[in-house]
Amino acid sequence: MSKFIDYLSRIGDPTPVPMGFGPVKSKERQPSILLVGSIQLTKLANKPESASVPVDSVIIEAKEFEEDLLDKAISKIGNTPWGVRTGNLTDEQLDLLISKGCDFVIFGLEQTNISLFDHDDLGKIFAIQSGIERDCGRAIDTLPIDAVIIEGVNLPKKLSVEDLLNISKDRTLLGLPCLLSGNRNIEDEEIKILRDMQISGIINSLGNKRRIQKSISFIDSLTPQKRAPTSHNALIPQSSTGFKPGHDEESEDEDWE
Repeated sequence: MSKFIDYLSRIGDPTPVPMGFGPVKSKERQPSILLVGSIQLTKLANKPESASVPVDSVIIEAKEFEEDLLDKAISKIGNTPWGVRTGNLTDEQLDLLISKGCDFVIFGLEQTNISLFDHDDLGKIFAIQSGIERDCGRAIDTLPIDAVIIEGVNLPKKLSVEDLLNISKDRTLLGLPCLLSGNRNIEDEEIKILRDMQISGIINSLGNKRRIQKSISFIDSLTPQKRAPTSHNALIPQSSTGFKPGHDEESEDEDWE
């Protein structure tokens, strides 16, 4: 099973209580929402240490994946699960990615070969633009996929109730774990409410180390929220508040030490 999909499946699960009288092991990190870092292949290949931050996974974006560039890009990624977002995934590209340790693939309506579904251990995440129609949401739930990313969400400088409602409209139509990618990085104060709206993960740029570390610390400080499964899929939570429920920022200043 994909390591990242396993992370998604455990969102909202309570942290196991140690049993017995043996030494207490260090508590495993179990966040209530995942933070995913996204970066272009060429940028990561030029600065592979960009991936050496404590995100839950890394998305590498490219139209094509050259082996030399890919080797450089993942050289500092360590044990962090990584996947790719590409528009045209051929069988040859897929074989290369799997041989290098790719954990999941994000794909849309582009020319992605259905042979992707033959790889059971590879996470399969479907990318769709915001503004989902009801029939489309139902159709997505029938695909042999593990999760959905809502891309291209228009996030103004300050989110309004209307913005949250639009996000919730999309989330409500999906019966799978859902990640969110917007036209800007999602700020810490917005993370909690998105989590409460049953968003399982957010995607931010890997361009700023301090920002990433600050967001991880904020997520770890959140009070755990138990989520009940829906009838669609045991991975999907429901909110007690009534809610059911992407973008590499090249212009952002880098801050590496």
